[in-house]
Amino acid sequence: MITQAGAYYDPDTKKFYLVIVPEDASMLDVMSAHELTHALDDQYFDLDAYTEDPSHTLSSDAEQARRFVAEGEATLVMIAYQAKVAAHQDIFDPRNLPMERAMVGAFAELDSEKVAQAAAENPAVVAQLGPELKTSIDAMSAIPPFILDPLFGAYTKGAAAVGAVRDAGGWDAVAELYTNPPESTEQMLHPIDKLITHRDHPVAITFAPLPKSLAGWTELDQDVLGELSMAVYFKNLHDPRPAAEVTGWGGDRYVAYANGDKVVGLWMTTWDTEKDARRFFDAYAGGLPRRFDGDKAYKRSGSAVEAGVRHKDGTLTGAQLSGKDVRIVDGADTAMAPGLFTWLATSTKK
Repeated sequence: MITQAGAYYDPDTKKFYLVIVPEDASMLDVMSAHELTHALDDQYFDLDAYTEDPSHTLSSDAEQARRFVAEGEATLVMIAYQAKVAAHQDIFDPRNLPMERAMVGAFAELDSEKVAQAAAENPAVVAQLGPELKTSIDAMSAIPPFILDPLFGAYTKGAAAVGAVRDAGGWDAVAELYTNPPESTEQMLHPIDKLITHRDHPVAITFAPLPKSLAGWTELDQDVLGELSMAVYFKNLHDPRPAAEVTGWGGDRYVAYANGDKVVGLWMTTWDTEKDARRFFDAYAGGLPRRFDGDKAYKRSGSAVEAGVRHKDGTLTGAQLSGKDVRIVDGADTAMAPGLFTWLATSTKK
């Protein structure tokens, strides 16, 4: 990702590095405001320990939520600096609260596609930034959304979340995000409802011991996707409303097992309401024919509703809806799948 970084602060060396020197001096000042905010935060909160999880106890989703805090605060200060220099406005003055929310809100709506589109429509503006920054913007199209969207979100949507926290409780409330960190990207994507008014703690899911049908298989990975990455999944499938499909996320956990060249993915998700679970189930199952073009769709009902596709190699990918839970089996032999759905149902939630 270094090609997308104009500058960065390194907590290990306690130094701020310029990767790309912009030709526009004002752009250099804006970049410096961002990185020097990181330097100050590091002095008070130890950014390495905060964002890198040396204890390896955090999920990827919880780590990403902390990046929202660190990058979001630095971006918020950067926006404030730019407003002060360019427009002689202090967006943190209570009288300018509508201005702050408008500026930060507009920034939060940016994503990599909109930046690339704006660059294509305004080549003269991009040229003023210098050839290195132009190359960096052009290279974004080669980075998968699963990597690029969370990166962008930390800066854009992170700024909106930290701004909402500051508006509600001042800079002391922002500082508290470092000592009492958010636990999920859901909290940062919906700061007023999920973080500030009250903390909507994610449901922790624990799998039962390995089922007998997978005896001898090797675990490849186990983690939490979270709301942000789940929305990217639907974006990759060209779903018209990827963020809406995962609204009401309560918690999730996936695990992948391998045996030779066979890989099975198992995913347990739980939702705030049965309506939220149904919406996710319909979107996931409805997207499988697009993901596996040409494979035959199936649907059946029993104690739980199940839908998915059967692959030509005798395996299936399917989702099972039961109350607030949606259980997913991906790549299992059709004979194994019922037992794996049952195994997912034995997961504990707290």
